[in-house]
Amino acid sequence: MAYTVTFTPASGTAWTPTSSTNGWVLSELEAHPAQPKYNFVEIPGANGALDLSRAVSGSIAYGQRTIRMVFGSNNTTTRAAAMTAASTIETKLNGKLFSSVACPLGTFANCEVAVTSVEFVGDTAIVEVTCLTSDTSPKTPN
Repeated sequence: MAYTVTFTPASGTAWTPTSSTNGWVLSELEAHPAQPKYNFVEIPGANGALDLSRAVSGSIAYGQRTIRMVFGSNNTTTRAAAMTAASTIETKLNGKLFSSVACPLGTFANCEVAVTSVEFVGDTAIVEVTCLTSDTSPKTPN
C-alpha cells in the first residue's frame, strides 16, 4: 500500500515526495507523543510539592513531538539518479518550517523538518526525515 505524505509551506506550493512523479516511498513512520511539561514547586514545611502545571492556562502544556519518516527512492535505476533524488529531497525539506505536514497518522501543524540521514543501497537512496512539532492534537487523516 502506498502512503501519501505532503509538506505544505506557509507560502508557496505544497510538495508530495510520495507522488508518482517524485518517486519516493514511505517505508517507515513513527510519532512519539509530546511529553507533558510539569511545573512543581517545593513549599517549605509542606509534604510533597505543589503542582502548578495547570495554573496559567488551565491545561497542561506539552513539549515538542517528534515524527520520524524514512523514504526510499522508488524510480532510480543508477547510483547517480539516487544521489540526485536524495539531493532533491534534502533541498526541499532540510531546515525548513512547514505550516503543515500530512501523513497517514494525521496532519500536524507547524513542523520544523530536518534530514537526519542519507544512505545508498545499490541504486536506491534511503532518506530519514525528522519533524518537530508542538501540535499535540493533529487532525485525523482522511
